[in-house]
Amino acid sequence: MLVEDPAVDSAQNALFADALIRLSKRSCCYPDSLVLKDVEIRSTCPVSAGGFSEVWKGCAQGRPVGVKKIRMIGSDLEDILKACAREAIIWSRLSHPNLLPFYGVFYPDGEHSTISLISPWMEHGHIEKYLKSFPETDRELLALDIGLGVEYLHTSTPAVIHGDLKPLNIFVTPSGTACLADFGLAYAKDLQRQTALSTQGPTQGGTLAYEAPELFDDKPVSFPADMYAFGCVLYEMFAGVRPFHDLRDGAMINAVIQGKRPDRPAGVKDWVWRLIESCWRQEPGERPHPGDVVRELRSFTTGRTENRHHSWDDSFRAHIRSRYSLADHPSAFPRHTAS
Repeated sequence: MLVEDPAVDSAQNALFADALIRLSKRSCCYPDSLVLKDVEIRSTCPVSAGGFSEVWKGCAQGRPVGVKKIRMIGSDLEDILKACAREAIIWSRLSHPNLLPFYGVFYPDGEHSTISLISPWMEHGHIEKYLKSFPETDRELLALDIGLGVEYLHTSTPAVIHGDLKPLNIFVTPSGTACLADFGLAYAKDLQRQTALSTQGPTQGGTLAYEAPELFDDKPVSFPADMYAFGCVLYEMFAGVRPFHDLRDGAMINAVIQGKRPDRPAGVKDWVWRLIESCWRQEPGERPHPGDVVRELRSFTTGRTENRHHSWDDSFRAHIRSRYSLADHPSAFPRHTAS
């Protein structure tokens, strides 16, 4: 696939990627190089579940993998399939120590009625669980990891908005570094969000607690909204509780719109609180860029980052992908006709 060819320069790569994303969204099809075979589901029930997906533990080529199974229900099925195709293409192009790698697409039933996205299995789980299991962890270093991941997304070509940054979408590697996951499904996430807003019911994983005030005014997800969410993640990491954990969704939304924020928890350092408050600014344009946040975090963690280097096994990602003819790769949504 040209977007994975190191011989292609960055400008051409971006053009190829943009064309591939558009084609995949219109056809609900994936390049055959991204489709995996022989993935086994090993868990008897999902290890976690969100509004439109479930995560199962699986195995591929003798290695444990995470299987994010997309729920194919509802009237917005075709739009969700388009969003999944977009995420698969975007995710396949990204490579960074603080991003969870993408192995490929898998059809568990073999009939293309259910789609799963495959990535490495994270034994430590998400960062909320990890910090409860290892309370003495250096949270400032994990914050730097998250900032580096967001910086990479925002400065890649094309740039990527995470759109759903929260502790349940941040995992911890065996070496103890944080990595981001579950980015690129902005449309499908918006479907889930609109349902929650219309019913005022609780959202899976407290998604609304990490949303910027402008999103409650029907503004689209944006880079500044990611930075607001980053501030909320930092708050939870250092406070040990979710932002506005004591408020119901409706009251929380009203508080955020009015510019109110949680009080400073005891024990949080001055510089950490300044960083959180800068990310929380009401006006999107006043929030910091991820590069500024990374520089701030690095300046206060100097001398603590040695021996924390983490790299993914990219050779396994290349090895695991099955390559077979287009005749064996029917559309994920055969009835769809591009408009």
